[in-house]
Amino acid sequence: MADNVEEGGEGMSLEEAKEKRRAIFQANCASFLKAQTATDFGRLGSGISVDLVENADEMINNYYWNFIESFVRPRIKAKTFKTYVDLYKILSVTEYAIMSVKPFFILKDGLPVNYEVEKDIFHTEMELNAECAFQTAINILKEWDGYKGIFGDGKVKTFLYEFKEPVERRTADAMMIGVEHVFTIAYSTIDNPTLPIFTNAGWWRMFCLAGDLKNKLLNN
Repeated sequence: MADNVEEGGEGMSLEEAKEKRRAIFQANCASFLKAQTATDFGRLGSGISVDLVENADEMINNYYWNFIESFVRPRIKAKTFKTYVDLYKILSVTEYAIMSVKPFFILKDGLPVNYEVEKDIFHTEMELNAECAFQTAINILKEWDGYKGIFGDGKVKTFLYEFKEPVERRTADAMMIGVEHVFTIAYSTIDNPTLPIFTNAGWWRMFCLAGDLKNKLLNN
């Protein structure tokens, strides 16, 4: 689904924008759930399955617009009478809206999990939701005018996601950039009333800048 206008842009009513965003969340949650298989969770034992919270798309959408209108837009210094929310903040808010709902949950033998006992499942569930948050943001980015040609075929995204500095610059067990980001998204939402939306938007701006530079190298 194309997504080429900043939140608050022209040519679309607020209700149309909200419905468009809800449909994006619905489609991404559905496709992410479909991609999960039992083999992905074999290390957790037998009888493991993943399900989706009912009306997850509506819940995520409500969080998204609450963050946009109550937290983000009032803190943007507008050059005109209209305050626009740029792509990087949209991607950041997308991730934290999804993590506020945590739409995916793990079942064991068809039953809810006791996290006090099944701590590995708790962490897997957090990281699963964070991965969905990241993938949803990437899917929005891939459809954005100016970035379609950079992230559309997945090569640049894969390079950046899997990038690690040479060992002499970081420890040998350092995470790949994408994995580190997913873990940050997962665990910065635990007992944290002040989500780092603007800091995360800065991460997305640097990610896009790196993608633009890598794309130029690939095409020269």
